[in-house]
This record gives sequence, structure tokens and C-alpha cells, in this order.
Amino acid sequence: MISLNWLQKLLITACPERAAELSAIQLTDDDLETWNRLSHSMEMSSEQLFQFIQNHTHTPCADLTTINQGQLPPIKESVARRFNVIACGNRNRTPLLACTNPFDDQLNQEISFNLGHKVELLFAPPENIANAINLSYALQDQEGSRSLWISDDTLNQTASPDEAIERITLLILDEAVKKSASDIHIQSFLGGGLVRYRVDGQLIRGSSLPRKVQDSILRFIMNRAHLDTSNHSTPQDGRIQMRINNQAYDLRISILPSHDSQRLVIRLLNQSREFSMMRLGFPLAEQRALERLCQESRGFILFTGPTGSGKTTSLYTLLSSLNTPNKNIMTAEDPVEYRIPGISQIEVDEQRNRGFDTILKSMLRQDPDIILIGEIRDEQTLKTALQAVMTGHLVFATLHTTDIQGTIRRLLDLGATQGQLADSLKGIIAQRMARKLCSECATPIDTFNHLEQLFFESIQEPPAMRSSGCEHCNYTGYKQRFPLLEVYEPSQGDHTALRQERFLETTLSKRDRSMNVIATESVISGITSIDEITRILGADYWRDFNSLVMQDALSQSCHGLTNKQEPTLLLIGANPQLATEIEECVQYPVMMVNDADEAGAQLHIHAGLFAQLIVLHADDDIPSKLKLLRQRLAWAGLPTAFIVDQMTPGLKLLFEHHQITRWLTTPINADELISLTATLIEI
Repeated sequence: MISLNWLQKLLITACPERAAELSAIQLTDDDLETWNRLSHSMEMSSEQLFQFIQNHTHTPCADLTTINQGQLPPIKESVARRFNVIACGNRNRTPLLACTNPFDDQLNQEISFNLGHKVELLFAPPENIANAINLSYALQDQEGSRSLWISDDTLNQTASPDEAIERITLLILDEAVKKSASDIHIQSFLGGGLVRYRVDGQLIRGSSLPRKVQDSILRFIMNRAHLDTSNHSTPQDGRIQMRINNQAYDLRISILPSHDSQRLVIRLLNQSREFSMMRLGFPLAEQRALERLCQESRGFILFTGPTGSGKTTSLYTLLSSLNTPNKNIMTAEDPVEYRIPGISQIEVDEQRNRGFDTILKSMLRQDPDIILIGEIRDEQTLKTALQAVMTGHLVFATLHTTDIQGTIRRLLDLGATQGQLADSLKGIIAQRMARKLCSECATPIDTFNHLEQLFFESIQEPPAMRSSGCEHCNYTGYKQRFPLLEVYEPSQGDHTALRQERFLETTLSKRDRSMNVIATESVISGITSIDEITRILGADYWRDFNSLVMQDALSQSCHGLTNKQEPTLLLIGANPQLATEIEECVQYPVMMVNDADEAGAQLHIHAGLFAQLIVLHADDDIPSKLKLLRQRLAWAGLPTAFIVDQMTPGLKLLFEHHQITRWLTTPINADELISLTATLIEI
């Protein structure tokens, strides 16, 4: 049955000028496909078409993007999925349900019969309904399982396990996008799986998964990326294109076999991303220097820095600013990360004899104005790049070196002559990315710690703020990143030294704004902390002072490395005596917290927590406490067990209702506790 035929007729009536085109559309049983065809015919995005229906027709509509599903009376998941509906509100005590055909009386009657009361139907786009159903019901699962999205038992009972795994995978991807993560890591951890997200350059903890679910997610991703699921011995790479939160993403997939399973890393590339210097946060002086370099008609401009330092993003930003109809811009990349309309982007493929140097030679016959080389890797690529500069092209490239002087040496090692560099080199940009202090929780500094005191004594100006940690920043103390960069434009003296081939025997001309100067300014102004600058630049920053200060500063920054986060049991709501008793029985350290909020904070920052024991007392409001624990801790999906003063008939019924089967009573039996701990690890 085609449920959107009413919408086709409605749009024909509302837009008679498009009647012929709309009438020619062949509708299908797939509501999403039909919706996409209608929006394409109307030359509108999905959001624009929905707004058009709301504003220009009398169709009752529900905007599911503004509704908190957790605050609505739930309907059974079986009913929601069978009829493709989702609760979206109440009107005069009548439940409002979103569907794709609000005028279907038979549908209304069937749902009313299944729910036992009347309902009112509203329209919502098919994609919004599917997302709302997945998000609403994927979070409703057992308190006691390792994954509170879906447990092994639930997976076995699901009519379509593939749908359940797809649901969890989409939730992981959605969570990554919400956190602005660049990568997702899924790996084995203490008998199950662990999801981690790379946010602002640092890995943070996500959910735990049962081993069966982890393996199923791996197979699902590999199938979508057209990889060999039977290959468990060699690394594999693939790519998936999909929409997440109505934005186009390229997912770069990397599978690497390990001793007990396979590691999965997903790089998320938002193809809807806009590139601009203002968004990247370049300091004004460096922004003007980059703009000045971009005005060159010919020359060699290099970006340097380690992997993850933002070189590619900066290059895309510059190319976007240069991308005008009167310029022919071509790139050679491995791989092409972001697609920029108007720019010819060629992907390196060594297996097909399409390396950087081969592409470059072909490019020069394509009459380019500007060329981007993803990376200078070998002598031949550098030779061809310099030839391109000599024949009048502006060439951008990246190089994996750490500083300006090292970049010159690397170019010479690859076969360039100092004379060639004197004629071609226009600028070198050394770049790093540092985290910004979280605006919600950063605290002014009243009393210096040791590292801050060293900074003050060396600079004679105090650091302004230090990190703290809150829910807004995933308890890291930092939110988003900004570039630390140094723009080097060879002076007349440098050019002379290169032409006379004595550059290596001279020192670089003095730069007014080195990377260390910009880093110091960011600490003084409160953009970041001295701890973050030390983490990013290390000895290169403190070397500007003296060796004693450098050694002292680095020893302070390395202090945390000795505090290894070993596997730890999280104990919630216990007194110190009970915590000591538990720690003496089990072979793992125990971390004691008072409540769900403290537990949530520790889960964000302590990667070694593998299970949680929750203490419930007879005088607690246990139903409310269980609800609060779910709200605060469900995201982590840790295996959970309970310790109670005594098992009353009422509490036993409550546990049975929530399918909680792992619990102990006080006083604790040591053998039972050891057995329970072993069970939690195996989940």
C-alpha cells in the first residue's frame, strides 16, 4: 500500500505549475523513497518541503525535531514499528501520533484498537519518524545488561536482529555527530566491546557493548563498506556514504585484526562542512599573512605538522577562498576527504599506478592555475612540484615535519637544491591544534599550581584560566580547538643565503610571531591553559627559557602518566566500610562515589571502569533512584549489579519488573561477590 499518494495529489493542487512533473512521479511502497522523489521534483530539501506543507496546506503536522520523546507517554514498540507511528503529544487527553498519512481512517481505527483508546494522527516526514522511533526505543532496555541499548537476550528475541544492530550502529554514529567527534573507535575490552569517540583530538569513553553486539556491528559496517567479513587476518579499508542528522557524511572505515578480535575505526567527514578562516579561528595577523601568500601568482607554499594538526583543513580553507570561476584549481589527494564544488580533485591510487607524481605530470597538461599536493612523500613528487612552480603555477602541499628549519632540511634531503628553493619557496606554515577551555566551567586562577608558577616566573605575566570539567565538555575541561600556527615568509636575507647555498649554516630571520608567542598569548588571554600548551608543544615551548625550567615543566606535565587507569569497579552509594570490604574480596580496585551524578562524571574521565555495583538502602525511594540511575548512567552501558540491605517481597517484584537478576544482600558473602564480579566481566 502506498501511503503518500495523498501527498502527491495535495502538492499537485497546491502547485499547479508543477502538476505534470508531479503526476509523472512513480510512487513506491517505500515512503522514504517516495518522499525523496517528491522533494526532488519540488526542488526543495526535505526540511523545506515539510515547511511548505505546514505553511501552505491544511495538513495537521508534527515537528518531531522539537519534541522530547522521554517526556511523552510511550506506546508499545511493536505498535510503533508495525504502523510506523511515534507519540508526539496530547490534545484534550487524546494521544497525538505522527505518521506518513494522517488521513488514513483505517490506520486510525487499527491503532486505536491496538492501544485501547482513540488517537489523533499528524503528518511527519518518513525519515523523521524513523529516526524518532529508533532514538525512542533504542534507549529502553534492561537495567542490568552491559548495553542499555540492547542486551544479548533482547537481540536473540528480536524478530529481525539485523534491524536491532542497524539501530545501535546509527545511535553510535548519531552520538559521534552530537559530540562533534572526528573518529569512532570500537575495540575489545574485558570480555565485551568498548566504544570511544575522538573529540577535540582526545579519546573519550562511550558505551560498553556485549561481545555479540560488538561482532554484529563490525559485520554490519563491513557489509555496508563492501569489505570481506570472512577475512580475519589482514587489515581492510573501505568507505561508506550516508546521511546522519540530515547531513551528508563520508565514513572512512579501517579494520585491523588484533589478538582477540578486530579493531574498528571510523573517520567521520562532514561533506556539508563550510570552510572559512573566521571559523577556524586564525589570529588576525596570521590570517592576513595567509591572505598575502594566497595573492601570489606562482610559488611553493608548504603546510607542516604532525598527523591531526589541521593541515588539510587549513588547505581546504585557503582553496575555498581562492575558488573563483576564473581559476582552474586541481588537487592530488590520498584520499580525497572533502569534496569542494568547482575544484578538480583526483584521488591517489597506487594499485592503478596513479601516484602523486603521475597525477602531477598529467595535471600540468590540464592548464591549472593552482595545484594542491596532498603530501610530498618522495623525490620524484617534489621534483615535479618544483617544475610546476618554475612554469608559473601556485603550488600548495603538506610535509610531515615539525618546524620551519626541519622543513627546509627535509626538502633538501628529498633532492631540492637551495637555489631552487630560493626561486620557488614563498612560505611555510607550521601548525598545531590546541583545545579551548570550556566556556561553561573554566575557572579563574587564584593560586598557582607548580606549572602555572613556572609560566608566571618565565613570562612575568599570569595565566588567566584553568580547566575544570562539566557535562557540557564531557568533563574534560575543554571544548573545541583552535590553531596554533607560525607563518614563515623567507626574508631577503634568507633568499640570499639560499642562493649562496649557505642557508643551513645561518639562522632563520627573526619572526615577530612564532608559534610559542601565539601559544603564550592564548594562555594569558584565557583561551587555553598552560597544561594544554605543554601537552601540545612540550619541550619545543619550554626550550625558549632555560634547560632547568624545561625539565621541571615537562616532569610536571608527565606526572599524570604514572597514574595508570587500571580496570576498576565502580561502587555507587556505599559507605567506606563496605567499600573496603568489597575491595578486599575482589581482585580489582574499587572507586567509591556517592550518587549517580558523581558516577557519571567518573565514567567520562576514567577509561578503566568495567562494571558498577549500586547500593540500595531500605529507606531509599528505590523506583525513583532506579529511574535517576538510568538517566545518568545508561549511556555507558556498563554491566550492573545491586547490593541491598534485605530482599523484601516488594523489592523482589520491582527487580523482576526491571529484569534485574544480579544482586546481593548484606552482609556480603565473599564467595558470592567474587562469583558476581567474574560474571560482570564476562558479560
